[in-house]
Amino acid sequence: MIFLVMNQPKNGVKRHLSNSLNFSGEPSPVVRGTSSALTSPGPSSSGLLFGSPSPKKNKSHVLVKKQWTEEELLDALQNSDREEDLNSDSESSPVECTDENEEGDDDEEEAGDVDFFPNATPSIAVTTVMSASPPAIPSPGSQVSQNHGAAVVDAPPAAAGQPSISTWCQNAHPSAQIPFSGNSGLKIIPQGNKPQDYFYLLFSDQIFDLIWQQTNLQAQNLSSKNVSPKARINGWKDINRDDFEVFLGLLYLSGHIHVPSFAHYWMKNSVYNFPLFRNAMGRDKFLLILRTLHFARNPQQGEPKPSDPLFKINPLVELFHQRMSDIYYPSKELSIYESMLLWRGRLFFRQYIQNKRHKYGIKLYMLTQPNGLLLKFRIYCGSADKVVGGIGHAEKVVKHLIKDHLDVGHAIYMDNYYSGVGLTAYCLDRKTYVTGTLKANRKGNPSDIVQKKLKPGNVEATYSNNGICVLKWRDKRDVLIVSSEFGARMSEHKSRSGKVTQKPEAVLKYNEFMGGVDRCDQLLAYYPCERKTLRWYAKVGVHIFHVILNNAFILYNIFSNNEKLTLLQFRDSVIQSLIYQHRPPLESWAENPKSKNIHVPREVPRNEKNRKIRKRCVICKNANMRIESNYVKMQTCEWSRTITAIYVQGNQDYALKAVLNDFMVINERLY
Repeated sequence: MIFLVMNQPKNGVKRHLSNSLNFSGEPSPVVRGTSSALTSPGPSSSGLLFGSPSPKKNKSHVLVKKQWTEEELLDALQNSDREEDLNSDSESSPVECTDENEEGDDDEEEAGDVDFFPNATPSIAVTTVMSASPPAIPSPGSQVSQNHGAAVVDAPPAAAGQPSISTWCQNAHPSAQIPFSGNSGLKIIPQGNKPQDYFYLLFSDQIFDLIWQQTNLQAQNLSSKNVSPKARINGWKDINRDDFEVFLGLLYLSGHIHVPSFAHYWMKNSVYNFPLFRNAMGRDKFLLILRTLHFARNPQQGEPKPSDPLFKINPLVELFHQRMSDIYYPSKELSIYESMLLWRGRLFFRQYIQNKRHKYGIKLYMLTQPNGLLLKFRIYCGSADKVVGGIGHAEKVVKHLIKDHLDVGHAIYMDNYYSGVGLTAYCLDRKTYVTGTLKANRKGNPSDIVQKKLKPGNVEATYSNNGICVLKWRDKRDVLIVSSEFGARMSEHKSRSGKVTQKPEAVLKYNEFMGGVDRCDQLLAYYPCERKTLRWYAKVGVHIFHVILNNAFILYNIFSNNEKLTLLQFRDSVIQSLIYQHRPPLESWAENPKSKNIHVPREVPRNEKNRKIRKRCVICKNANMRIESNYVKMQTCEWSRTITAIYVQGNQDYALKAVLNDFMVINERLY
């Protein structure tokens, strides 16, 4: 880096040097962006540069001519390959400059002034500073900032592998219009027009097969180990797709009914009583499936452990991404943001983000539409991630998420954690717009805009040679925006209270399309079905199940010809389909009880003398079985005999109340 220092007249010498020298005569680093260690000058320049006191009436020595033109200065800089060229005594001889007016020096010294450069006339001193890169040569369009008479030449740096942004100017240079050529919409039409049809469109056969097959393998591995004879895993029986669908339906239903633990759904008391769970699947079977839930094959004994820390969840993630890509192409506007999946256990890539609802957890980088439809996500696992880990992590994440949506004309919105001038230029070369907030210290920012002081409501913008706009707008605080699609044009904005204000168009579009990830998190938070577990991959898998259900809900309301449903109505329809798809609907059991050998339970009324009347069960009578009771049975003969046995033991009233509660509270199939 080159410093040009003007040797000022003696009246300004003390004021000029007080900012660059301390009392010991050592220089202070006053120029930004340079090394604090200055080069040691030669003997002829030591008095000049470092301000060592010189004898009175001595001639000052400088290293260059009295006056240099710009052409001569550039030639001298280009011919000096090394730092020593400017400081060598053998190459240059000092030019003596005598002061024609030596009078008055005694008076000034008596007044206490220290004259570091006596007899000085205006001249230029050139020196160099050690730096990691060669000295920068001033070029057209480069930024030059003044600092107490020292001119610092700053060339805007270009990131490695990024298009160079060489010039910035105040005149608008809009980028070429990029039309959106993507065919947004469904690529595969569901077989029906019901909510469950859209759910099965996303939850494909490949996903179902992967889960129940890997779950069976994991259960076999666990049962083959030395376990206690009373361990629950000893009662494992391999499951099929039908079993997993019932499990999934109950898992979704648990998001509607919150209890302390899954085991509470199978309790039989006055506080916790949910017959649907008991009759759909046994408690032990549900808990065993939840315990052995698995998505990838574990390495066998003697096999090396995979280097990818996400190998246990990657097969499910890849199938989800592939399915979303196969059935749907997104709209023009997309947004990138991070989300947190709550996790308080031990995990080396667990993150802490203070402003999130779940401060501790697994961080997910997500690509979404503004309506909350999740298209793709990436799990953060630190430097162990060979795809997006390491230097330039945020930029790698963006490129990874949008790699299938380049050269089409999409508009990507992101916050200041990801955005930058270099990334915006890269996306613009790939026919993709970028709009986002910008950090003030981001590499490649135009310094004149970053340092600009604005009043509330004012906006200042600058444009690169390829059409990228960096603007600064003062609202309650300074807002930096980078955009390759919008300029500094102001638009009217009407608030909820009816107040009309002027805001930059880029800010309005950012606020409109940036909330996709927040909308997705909002839908997931209404009916959460994730539960506390020791297996992080199981929690991520359940989270993906939940995301698939929400994505199906969004697609149903967009493309279905039926009336739009609320999220709860959509979930109820899907849950009923999952649990009862392979069995008759519950309502059909009570439509015509006699035709199905079923009786609605009711107590036989007493006679005129207030005595109980015992009657025979109709079903038992037809079967030539004599069983009398004070109650009319509601189930087949085998079930009736069980209830009758309870009556004989003296618990008749309790048994009747239990039967009435089980059947009348919710219509269910009884085994």
